[in-house]
Amino acid sequence: MYLVSLKKMHWKKCINDNDVKPSIDFFSCQENNCIIVNDEVLVLKLRDVAKVSAGYPFRGSFDGKSAQGDSCLVVQMKDINEDGLINWAECSKANVVLKGKSSWLADGDVLFAAKGRSNYAAVVNKAEFDENAKVVASPHFYVISKKNASVTPEYITWWLNKLPSQRYFVRNSEGSVTKSIRRAVLEDVEIVVPSLDKQKSIVALNQSFIAQKRALESLIQNAESMENAIAGDLLAPGQDDLFSG
Repeated sequence: MYLVSLKKMHWKKCINDNDVKPSIDFFSCQENNCIIVNDEVLVLKLRDVAKVSAGYPFRGSFDGKSAQGDSCLVVQMKDINEDGLINWAECSKANVVLKGKSSWLADGDVLFAAKGRSNYAAVVNKAEFDENAKVVASPHFYVISKKNASVTPEYITWWLNKLPSQRYFVRNSEGSVTKSIRRAVLEDVEIVVPSLDKQKSIVALNQSFIAQKRALESLIQNAESMENAIAGDLLAPGQDDLFSG
């Protein structure tokens, strides 16, 4: 195993390791800290692999009911479930004029909820609704856009939603009533980057888990409905008075 100095870009051999340098593509990193490298894993800051920008800066309150004509979709915190999936059908619409460095959300962008009790992430996949749709994120989100092909947006989303990252956000959140995460805090979160093959395997496993979770939730709902139906059948017509005052 080796330590790589991002400032001097040289290798330092660790104790009890062999002299063979691992074969790995070096990243264009801007920080002066060191990262741990072996044949398959990098430990980096999010800022090293992705760009973080703010959501669309709506002026005043946004009610999602005044959109007319050529409008766009607005992803709000209510539109993302606990599994990090966007409910596109529930997204509100707004008339938005892009200014400055603002841009429409693109497939592969990752939304990170910066305010509230839950700091979750969700990946944008407009094909789930309309691949040609114009979409922006509300100001409560940060938009994470990857810088290179070394890490997939789905893996970034998975990592930010898991315990190591969530503990980091809890420790570094600010505010007494409404908790929030500053951009610099998000940019400094460590992300373990395995090989692309491992990233894809991890994401596939997570998607399988979510599918199984949905199936189990559906079975539970069906069982509850069946029990309520049985209880209703047991209550013969005219016997409602037995259960009243």
